[in-house]
Amino acid sequence: MPKLPAYVLLALAVVSPVAASAQQVTEPQGFPVERLRLSTNRQGLIDVEDASVAAHLTWDAGLWLGYSRNPLLVYRLEDNARLGPLVENRLGGELVASVGLYDRFEVGVDLPLILYQGRPGDLPEALQPGTSLTSLSTTGAGDLRLMGKWQVLRQKDSGINVAIMPALTLPSGGGHAYFGDTGPVFAPEVLLSWGRDRLRAGANLGVAVRRQSQLLNESIESELTGHFGAGYRLQAEDGTGGPPLEVDASLSMSVAASRPFQRSNEVHLELRGMAAYDLPDSIQVFGVRGSTQVFGGMGLGVIRGWGTPDWRLFAGVRYGKAPPPPPAPLPSPLPAPLKVAVVEPADRDHDGIIDSKDACPDEPETKNGYQDDDGCPDEVPPPPPPPDPDRDGDGVPDRIDNCPDEPGPASNFGCVEKQLVQLTTKRLEILEKVFFKVDQGTIERRSYPVLLNVVKVIKAHPELKKVLVEGHTDNKGNADYNQKLSDKRATSVRKFLVDHGVEPERLQAQGFGQTRPLADNATPEGREKNRRVVFTVLDDGSESKQGGPDGETPGATPPEAPKPEAPKPEAPKPEAPKPEAPKPEAPKPEAPKPEAPKQVQP
Repeated sequence: MPKLPAYVLLALAVVSPVAASAQQVTEPQGFPVERLRLSTNRQGLIDVEDASVAAHLTWDAGLWLGYSRNPLLVYRLEDNARLGPLVENRLGGELVASVGLYDRFEVGVDLPLILYQGRPGDLPEALQPGTSLTSLSTTGAGDLRLMGKWQVLRQKDSGINVAIMPALTLPSGGGHAYFGDTGPVFAPEVLLSWGRDRLRAGANLGVAVRRQSQLLNESIESELTGHFGAGYRLQAEDGTGGPPLEVDASLSMSVAASRPFQRSNEVHLELRGMAAYDLPDSIQVFGVRGSTQVFGGMGLGVIRGWGTPDWRLFAGVRYGKAPPPPPAPLPSPLPAPLKVAVVEPADRDHDGIIDSKDACPDEPETKNGYQDDDGCPDEVPPPPPPPDPDRDGDGVPDRIDNCPDEPGPASNFGCVEKQLVQLTTKRLEILEKVFFKVDQGTIERRSYPVLLNVVKVIKAHPELKKVLVEGHTDNKGNADYNQKLSDKRATSVRKFLVDHGVEPERLQAQGFGQTRPLADNATPEGREKNRRVVFTVLDDGSESKQGGPDGETPGATPPEAPKPEAPKPEAPKPEAPKPEAPKPEAPKPEAPKPEAPKQVQP
């Protein structure tokens, strides 16, 4: 037999000829065609039961009415043509109610209602001429369903709500006219739900165990069931946001347990949507005040197994009453009045401050106008040191002001013009690199501005008694060659400063070669940083100094620091016209000092 398309609901295997004319045909009708079951309380999502339970003695009841179109159809096997409905129109509904017990359990009940149903008496494509279908009972009640819910996990503890809900359907509908089953149905389910802020989601997975019956080629038997839903509430729990309106969607599914998804007329799949609105809590019903919710929705059949309509509309109302608040606790009896003896506060050190407020209860306060309320002896602290001098009043202290007699902004280190040098307590930090001819001690002209700025700063600060000009190289080439090259470059810079007005006795030149790298010589960037000129303040007129040349701490003397190359004959050559220039190089014992901190030249 070929597999039928997804939309097939019920197919006739054989249409038998009828012997007698005007004969009425009655098919087996011992199963319900209503698949919509409303959740037993408003925490659910349309037909998806919530896995949480209501608080103890909190109850909720609801009623919905709706119309469904073609919930049961006959198709022809040969060409899948729709022959006609066995139930064409149904107006029905359901009563539901539930109550929470001990904050862990919940019991519920629902009763389907059939207000009207009908179908055409003649199905000419399915019946022999002269035969017709019997009419259906139009009103009645369906099978009563009893439910119990046990919450196993709570979201606040486990991140998700989990519950078990066994349900028993009793054949109170009589097993006729598609009102209900001919026997009881046992349907246990596992419930899952989750919520955060205004969003909720849930799923129900279970099995419905029923007595098997047959309608034409359709087997009505036990099923695997699933209900999946999600909802979004426009209003937050604190009443902020939009109106108290929630929009929900759900998907209802069931398949034959013995052969899941093998026959499309045994697969039910319906998509539903609903909007619910909470009315004010002050509404009174039968003398009881509680919360009321009205809702309405629709459904569309996706795979039309038995009980799946082409479409449906439904609307209803829920009403719930919270348990009364617990009685207020009785006020505790007033304690007997206490007898209080008046005791003078203690002051052991007799300084006028009682011991409970005296930080030093055994030592009297020194009354000297300084912290006289803490109860402790003390001395008046010395006055704070005077502020740093600032001769030009520009807010930059003279000791770090490149132009101490010319007011300027701090961004220019106290000068009007932009500076290429920053004066600190240990160094003259140059903000541009000093460039030399390749493998020479000759200074390139592009470095004149930064060196002239160094001249200006040194001349503006006579308290800088001695400045060491350091030359450093990378490790490319021979170490001795690099030592000599650094000496040449340091001497060239010193000569430039002297030639432009700095007293020679205030300057000292020394090369350190490749012995004091600032960065890794393995990379071009590191070697670029290591080729540098540093101006270290050896004597600023203060009583003590912190640190040594190019960042070294005092006493950290490298083995090459005391090299005697300072008086090299080539260093004083460019100073021939100035016989005083080489004087400080040879005899000065501080020339080999390695203690100045290291300077990374930008």
